[in-house]
Amino acid sequence: MKVAVVTPYRDEPEAWVQAMIASVAAQSHRVTHVLVGDGLYNPAYDGDGRINLSLSDAANDSGGTPRAAGGAWAVQNGYEIVVYVDADDRVDPGFAAALVRTHQAVGAEVISVPHAYYDRNMRPARNLTWQHIGVWAHGSARQIGGTFYNFMPASGLALAGRGLDHVGDWTRVPKALSRVHDVFFSQALISRPYVLAWLGQALYHYRLTHAHQYERFNLAVPYDLESDAKVEGNETAIAFLSKLDDAGRRALEAKFGIRIELVPEQGKVRQAVATAHNKRGALVRGKDGQYGIFVPT
Repeated sequence: MKVAVVTPYRDEPEAWVQAMIASVAAQSHRVTHVLVGDGLYNPAYDGDGRINLSLSDAANDSGGTPRAAGGAWAVQNGYEIVVYVDADDRVDPGFAAALVRTHQAVGAEVISVPHAYYDRNMRPARNLTWQHIGVWAHGSARQIGGTFYNFMPASGLALAGRGLDHVGDWTRVPKALSRVHDVFFSQALISRPYVLAWLGQALYHYRLTHAHQYERFNLAVPYDLESDAKVEGNETAIAFLSKLDDAGRRALEAKFGIRIELVPEQGKVRQAVATAHNKRGALVRGKDGQYGIFVPT
């Protein structure tokens, strides 16, 4: 299968981006790496069959518009799986192969990959693996009536089949919500009758780069992370949502096609993914809408 890895980049340290590029190049299943600069172009990322695109103007929307551009390129060129990897992270050598295997086995059209966590020097921070599905942004932003609803983080999110029809949907999210755009993007996909899969193995290596992330893992916050733009972005999104009454929230969800009654609760997904992790399988929502654990033979 033709797999495209789409990576937005902007001002990440070049050494981090090169390390991410090396991890993508080391995949056991061959992939094409599509990098998209947000209003800039770095020739250092050219070569070895990579596609290095750039937006003429910076979108400044947390990588949403670059993801849409890279995904559109992949679909236009006949790729069967599009998966998003952030510029400052890394992936396991078996990352792409696991996506292909899951798609071919159960017809998964949307696949979420749990994260293993590292500090900014890529030293293991703490292994949440199977316990993690969207731990950062779900917070108050998607707490409705005391219930937290699941979403699939953009980092490590893969689309196939009918999921590829939505590669451009990143740009539909209001800029005020760009820091939590994956909440709306993925919950819209979950609300559709697509085959979903949450892998049980942490094949995505997430780099902690913000102060609030260090605090979550009980790590000493480096002095230069005291000002946390990511938290400010989350607060902007939460403030935007907090101004909405129930009718406004429902209207926003309707804009994206979100049917919150079809989105599973966060705790139930985490528990099921823990079971999938122990069985070295995946949590799958099949064509019939039923959830179950898939274990490869």
